[in-house]
Amino acid sequence: MSEPARWFIGAATATYQPESGLEDRGELVGEVERAATLFHRLGFHRVPGFGVNPGVSEFQARLRAFLTSPERRDDDIVVVYYTGHGWLDQGVLLLPMADTTADIAFTAMPAADLTGRVLSGNVVVQRLLFLLDTCGAGVGAIAGGAVEFLTRLRGPASGGHEPDFLALDGLVGIVNATTPEWQHARLFLTGDGITEFVPNPRVDRWLRGLDLRTQASHRSRAARREELTHHVLPRAQGLDTIPAGGEDLWLFTGRHRALHEVCDWLRSPTGPATMVITGDPGSGKSSLLARLFVLAHSRYRNRVPRLHTLPEETIPPLGSITRFVHARGLTSDELMSALCDACEVEATTSPGTLLASLTRREPIVVAVDAIDEALSTRTGTGFPAVDYALGPLVRAARRTPLRLLLGTRSHLVTTLGTPATVINLDHPTYADPDSVRRYARECLVRLSDESPYRYQPAPYLDAVTEAIAEAAGNSFLVALITARSLALQQHLVDPYDPTWRAGLPRAAAEAMREDLDTRLADHVSRARDLLLPLAYAQGSGLPWEDLWPRLASALADTAYTSTDIDWLIDVAGFYIVEATSDDGRRSTYRLYHEALAEHLRATREDPIADHTVIVDALVDHTTRLPDGYSDWDHAHPYTTTNLALHAAEAHQLDQYVTDPRFLLAAHRSPLLSALPAATTPAAQAAADAYRRADTRLTTCRPQDQPAYLQLAARSARAPHLADTITAQGLPLSWTTDWASWRLQYPHRTVTGHTGSVCAVALGQVEGRAVVVSGGADRTVWVWDAATG
Repeated sequence: MSEPARWFIGAATATYQPESGLEDRGELVGEVERAATLFHRLGFHRVPGFGVNPGVSEFQARLRAFLTSPERRDDDIVVVYYTGHGWLDQGVLLLPMADTTADIAFTAMPAADLTGRVLSGNVVVQRLLFLLDTCGAGVGAIAGGAVEFLTRLRGPASGGHEPDFLALDGLVGIVNATTPEWQHARLFLTGDGITEFVPNPRVDRWLRGLDLRTQASHRSRAARREELTHHVLPRAQGLDTIPAGGEDLWLFTGRHRALHEVCDWLRSPTGPATMVITGDPGSGKSSLLARLFVLAHSRYRNRVPRLHTLPEETIPPLGSITRFVHARGLTSDELMSALCDACEVEATTSPGTLLASLTRREPIVVAVDAIDEALSTRTGTGFPAVDYALGPLVRAARRTPLRLLLGTRSHLVTTLGTPATVINLDHPTYADPDSVRRYARECLVRLSDESPYRYQPAPYLDAVTEAIAEAAGNSFLVALITARSLALQQHLVDPYDPTWRAGLPRAAAEAMREDLDTRLADHVSRARDLLLPLAYAQGSGLPWEDLWPRLASALADTAYTSTDIDWLIDVAGFYIVEATSDDGRRSTYRLYHEALAEHLRATREDPIADHTVIVDALVDHTTRLPDGYSDWDHAHPYTTTNLALHAAEAHQLDQYVTDPRFLLAAHRSPLLSALPAATTPAAQAAADAYRRADTRLTTCRPQDQPAYLQLAARSARAPHLADTITAQGLPLSWTTDWASWRLQYPHRTVTGHTGSVCAVALGQVEGRAVVVSGGADRTVWVWDAATG
């Protein structure tokens, strides 16, 4: 299928009839050319016949002729840019043109004609963007700043390197954050806020080519792309982030004993179906798993330099690891979805159903990294990713083709259960101090082209790296941060100075603090303020746009702009990972290691107050409807996805759980994870109502969602929520004034039998409560009573 054609139409009125009383604006000729040039860089073709000083009828006729031409297709993308004076007449925006007379109200073109008369009839173009850059008569607040809008397309705040197309609402927000109020732009749209009007000029096509699983869903492809480009490949290379031009920089060193044992496990069909890689933060768990995945992949293996020199026993068989899952920020349901995708079975939240769906006999090995960073319900007990997903799979997988290669900090190893083989990278059997030393040396001389250590004598380098490694202990992360910090400084250190050696950092947080304090000196507070929002960011990370500066300003009580973040990226960008949002449409940013986020959060006196500030900033960022309620339907995607999580941390979830507009607009999975934080009876009843309606809300028509939520509210004895749905005027396909419904306790529905269920019994297996069911389909199922 061919790419859609992109067309740019630009026009300006620079000279007006003297009797109109409107001032000539000769500089607007240059504005049209500037806009045309910018859109040309974005792949648009300029439509001839438009330009400077058209008359009203002439402009309308030419535009109409172009849009109705037989050559137009319904997938064409058309941008119409017009600049000139604007005129407000009884609330109607008029566009005076070259033939407008003193009777402006009669002879100017109503802006509404652009989406009315001009588009009526047989116009087949469905993607049409009007940019009206008008001035004068107080209408600047209606449509000002279009060229500024265009210029900012090339800034990283708008989209980073990841999304193919940029979000119009995010771009408008960036413009308004950096212009006076009277110059603010407003966005009026029908349909999706992200469409193919504005190609992302910073998208990295080489990175996009890494993902070959085109048959998977869009969400799955986006998750894989992030895992590969922002987590797997950098860590397999021994890096935190891949610097510009560093695609061939491979610093991974050693770990032969651990690699050998994992490869033996991969080759052996017997033994435990689960292997756990554990250790303290920075011990190299992620790098080890990523290295194994890359070496097991037929394409990525070829990127590893000097492959022929590696010990054969440390190279896994090709194809031996099916999929890599980065569990950071995932709910238990999202983790189950990723595991189902890896196993190529229908998505389910039930571990038992997943295992029962496996039809292939050959092993399916899934590597799951950063389990301890999966989304947890801090207000409850347990760890959902383990309790409801991985734990049951670990206990049952030995009877199935599924094999799990897991990475986590040590506090979750016991919770994962048995049987499992455990490799603790901090244990003397697997700790590799010689590799830490060699790794520190590589980082010292190769991470920066301007490193003053690059051409120093070997004895001197040995002394410096010995000191770094001695302080770092088993932590490759500490060695990396310390060595890079030294490489970025102008002066050489004295490795024989006992004071210098004693002051070397011994933990990741300490190394980060030392690096920022040493290199940034008087600007260290500025850097910490700008990094802090990323430490609190949920999900895939925080979008830049106008959110990152807003949250940094609110948390620090200091005004910050995108210029400050540009500075941060320049001086400390290696602490930051650019990823993609859950829908793959926006760039998001997060700290590359949870230990650094923990350090920044630990420096704050009151995390609850910080989350309160974040909640307030996100709510203030959301426009309000005429009735005073927040317009959650048009809130920023980060807000609808993560506000519930921040509100739970701020102990403020109740007011949002009882707002039906929020419940209907919020992203389902994070909201469900946050619901246990509801405290008041009304909020807990509303949370129960949402859980009851969950299945219906995800499968019914959008226009029926309020009605199903109201029905669930009546059934769950949440009258406040049900009444609020009516009071807010939400459209109802039907209304539920009352319901007599048996109160249901929280439960899970498990599926598996293909016919009726004939018998159910409770019992215990290996000390855990189970449900055993027998069905007319002549099968017997054993369910974990706690997890399904």
